[in-house]
Amino acid sequence: MQDSGKITKGIDHLGLTVSDIELSRRFFVECLGWTVVGEMPAYPALFVSDGFARLTLWQVDRQGGYVAFDRRKNVGLHHVALKVSSEADLCRVFALASAWPGV
Repeated sequence: MQDSGKITKGIDHLGLTVSDIELSRRFFVECLGWTVVGEMPAYPALFVSDGFARLTLWQVDRQGGYVAFDRRKNVGLHHVALKVSSEADLCRVFALASAWPGV
């Protein structure tokens, strides 16, 4: 699927605005086994990776409340699909994620 004639070379990282950056960090790191590869506490942002993909987790500005995402009414990211090696790995990720508190 590679086309060396394209000016872009894939996605470097994807940024997600999250309601609770620490809760999101724990999900990716403790539940899925990802690694924190950087952070910007003043922003605040946290960068996580599974060694293949990188995500930037941005803390939403909570001052005055915020609007939760509605996939049918908001323009923007619809979903992120993570790749696994087998159906067994998919079942394992599903079991881990669905048992994670708050999911």
